[in-house]
This record gives sequence, C-alpha cells and structure tokens, in this order.
Amino acid sequence: MGYVLGSIYRASFPAPASSADVSTTVYGDGASVSYDRAAHAYSIDVPGGGTVKATAGDAYAEVASEKVTLAVGSSKIEVSSSGIVLTCGGTALNLSSGGATLAAASASGFENH
Repeated sequence: MGYVLGSIYRASFPAPASSADVSTTVYGDGASVSYDRAAHAYSIDVPGGGTVKATAGDAYAEVASEKVTLAVGSSKIEVSSSGIVLTCGGTALNLSSGGATLAAASASGFENH
C-alpha cells in the first residue's frame, strides 16, 4: 500500500501561480512557462542570453536577448537595438538611426541602391 502526501506552499517555497487557471513550470535556471486557461495565453520567460523560438511549418518567431526575428519562407524581419532589417527573396531593406539602405541581390552579393 502506498501513501500520497500533499505539500504546503510557504514563503520560502511559494506557489508558482496565484490562480487556479494558471499552470506554471519554473526551471532551475529561473526560466518559466505559464499557461492561463481563462485567458488562453502562454507566457514564457527565460534568463538573459536565452532564446524563445516558435515554429509552424516554414514560419518561425524567435525572441533573443538582443534581437527578435519573424520569418516565413524567404521573407524575414529582424528587429534589434541597432535597427530593422526587412528581407524578401533577394532584396533587403535596412533601417537604422543613420537612415535606410536598399540592397538587391546580384551574382556577387548584395548591391546598395
């Protein structure tokens, strides 16, 4: 015969969520994943230097400490503190505080316009 013992949360070991609708997993490095059933929403937190990536078919979204990338096929948007790069096929638009450049692919690489 086995026994099941419950646990009691306390100040030194608090409950990972304050709502019965929220299911949370906290990892040893401080990362956590929560799902709120009432709001139908996920929340993912990772320590600095970490990455979160969601993929569906050939599309993905990646959030890292220094950059956010959204991509589908050959189209991609990269956002960082230094600017935004939009790429579609063989054309790239680079937006920064210094201005904008448009580059088209050629046999030798990208050519600025």
